[in-house]
Amino acid sequence: MEVSAKKKVSRTIEIFKPKKIERRDPRFTEEGGKVSMLGFCKKYKFLEEKQKEEANELSKQIKNCKDAQEREKLIKKRQQLNQRITMQKKYKNEEIIKRGLVEENHKRIIEGKQPKFLSKQELKEEVDKQTYGDQLKKVEEKRIKRESGKLMKRAPQLRRGVKNEK
Repeated sequence: MEVSAKKKVSRTIEIFKPKKIERRDPRFTEEGGKVSMLGFCKKYKFLEEKQKEEANELSKQIKNCKDAQEREKLIKKRQQLNQRITMQKKYKNEEIIKRGLVEENHKRIIEGKQPKFLSKQELKEEVDKQTYGDQLKKVEEKRIKRESGKLMKRAPQLRRGVKNEK
């Protein structure tokens, strides 16, 4: 059975079809290497300062704002900005800790000792300690106080030996 060709066949035959040129931003290619947060922070330090100024300006606008909806928008915007600042600080601290650990491991190997490796949990704890510092301690103390309060609330029942029967 014959199949009809309804498409016209071109008279010129393409033997070699050139590849389409991909235009890429060199900042985001893998050839540029791994992105260093410390290097990024050094290059764009002015952005960090500008973000802090913007957060202060938003705080002033919130104080002066009368409209409730506008105030909510400004508060949300300020929270997002503060969250972005803390996350950048956290990434920066994580990279500092990792670099310090690599240098420490080099020294340990030269001395003939075993290198020290942190688990993800230990690394996270170290980063949180460096990023949040005293604030983290206060939150932990509040949590412990709250839990002990709940326990003390139940204490009279525990002392009397009363059981909750349902």
